[in-house]
Amino acid sequence: MNSPVPRTVQLIVPQDDERLGQEGLSLADFRSDHRYVLLGEPCLGKSTAFETEANQVGAPDPLSARRFMSRDLESHPNWRAGPLFVDGLDEVRAGRADPRSPLDKILARIETLGNPPFRLSCRTGNWLERGDQRELSSLTSEPIRVLQLNPLCRELVRQIVARRRDDADKFIVEAFEHGMDTFLWNPQLLAVLLDSVEASGWPDTPTEAFERACRELARERNIEHRDARRRIAQPSRDAVLSAAGELSALMLIAGKGGWTATDTDDPDILSLDEVEAENRDTLLAALESGLFRGSAAFRTPTHRLLAEFLGARFLAGRIQAHEGVTVRRALSLLMGHDAIPLPDLRGLAAWLAALNPDARGTLIQADPVAVAFDGDASGFTSDERTGLFERLEKSIELGRVWPSGVALGALAGDGDRSALWELTSSPKRSDARQHLVWLLLSGFSARTRRSDADDGIALDAESEADRQRLEGILRDATWRADVRCRALVALNRVLRDNPVGRTLLRGLLVEVKKGRLPDDANRLLGTMLDRMYPEDLPPAKIWDYLATSPAHGCHSYERFWLAVVDRSTDTHIRELLDSLCSCASEAIPRLERHGLEH
Repeated sequence: MNSPVPRTVQLIVPQDDERLGQEGLSLADFRSDHRYVLLGEPCLGKSTAFETEANQVGAPDPLSARRFMSRDLESHPNWRAGPLFVDGLDEVRAGRADPRSPLDKILARIETLGNPPFRLSCRTGNWLERGDQRELSSLTSEPIRVLQLNPLCRELVRQIVARRRDDADKFIVEAFEHGMDTFLWNPQLLAVLLDSVEASGWPDTPTEAFERACRELARERNIEHRDARRRIAQPSRDAVLSAAGELSALMLIAGKGGWTATDTDDPDILSLDEVEAENRDTLLAALESGLFRGSAAFRTPTHRLLAEFLGARFLAGRIQAHEGVTVRRALSLLMGHDAIPLPDLRGLAAWLAALNPDARGTLIQADPVAVAFDGDASGFTSDERTGLFERLEKSIELGRVWPSGVALGALAGDGDRSALWELTSSPKRSDARQHLVWLLLSGFSARTRRSDADDGIALDAESEADRQRLEGILRDATWRADVRCRALVALNRVLRDNPVGRTLLRGLLVEVKKGRLPDDANRLLGTMLDRMYPEDLPPAKIWDYLATSPAHGCHSYERFWLAVVDRSTDTHIRELLDSLCSCASEAIPRLERHGLEH
């Protein structure tokens, strides 16, 4: 069995801790602290990190917050010594009217135990920040340490992939190429992606990705289990997926933590005995599949993202089949009195919008952010995209939204991009419009795929239209520099491996050098150099494009020059040095002005 990869954390508070801002910290660096909180996004690996740390310090196995709140303290004398690892504060907060009460109960039980050292985990989005910090600090005079679990770095991703594939670096590159990079940095989602790609190759949309992943998790891999069940009729995989969707939808809408196959008095657990269904065997098969995890007494979805997809898949299927669920009924279950999806049900609502066109319009109006970034907009019509873009501009501070590549790719869409070009053809240049276009152009790049036509000289009509639109944006100085750079990246993808593209980029580079193409901060220049060196711009020519004025801020231009040696072969480096000698009187002072003389 593979051991967990080492994870890093960063300290968020308190501000006066000397470890604040340090990189490469791990939970081991906080072992002497009496207590701390570990925050992280869903499925990022908080539970695994706790399990690893508890094992290394010889502490009791991590307890779910729900278990810690419900167990008899007198029956667990070992808890008094600590350190106690209490996992999942967010899980006991879900669906509760007062999110503060679970933490109050946890702290009361900590005090009853004599205030032993403890560690608490919570999803970042469910952490109440100052209020929670104040309550935790009330146990003693010391401030609480709050840590953030970092996503997997590229090297850890490579290590995990290399355990299963010989082409780890290629796999990572292909994940970016297919807009699936969001799956890389989360260990559970990375495992799902590996399963899906190994089973069926790379998917084209989030829906296809989740569908494949769920089908793979629903498959029984254990030969002994399959042999033991061979003489008994087993439900089909489609039936298991539908049953898993039913369990997921019921659990999410009820605000519960999971399921058990037997009777239970635990208010946070649903029992199959409570479900009036003729397909109990299928429900049990789903519960025992890889779509759920945990002990026989408590099973919870492998991760929430899949539960939201499966739950919406189930609801959409029932609506389509007219089996007791209407669009109005489904929306009433998901929305609060303000006609906005409840916070814990936004992901479920987003996937329902993706899978059911009849619910889409209402949900676009109610929660455009979730619909755009938490589900799959790849199947939306042009009119639906236009409506969604309008609502996005009005509903959110786009500067604070950083959706995944796969969500942006789906939002930009394939084929008909009239909604995107309608935005860019308008003279409006508000901050929200600028950032929305930046996001959509990022998604456009993610969705642009290599085709046989790329190897020819002529572009098809659609690609030629895209080329004209993108070139128009990068030549228009009323767009922000980062928007124009993103248009250049998208243009490069449209013309990839096509002689037309190489000729165009060379021409643009000359225009920037001669000042005919506005580029005050050298950002376009940096983006061009990054795309062209060394294949289309040889080392001997690179010094011609060392700008006279220094760049402002760390962006593509500075990053290119800082990395030029690392991305050069020994032959390239010799050419760089030889050509530098011939222009040293001009190049070296410019390097010094840029702070790149070393």
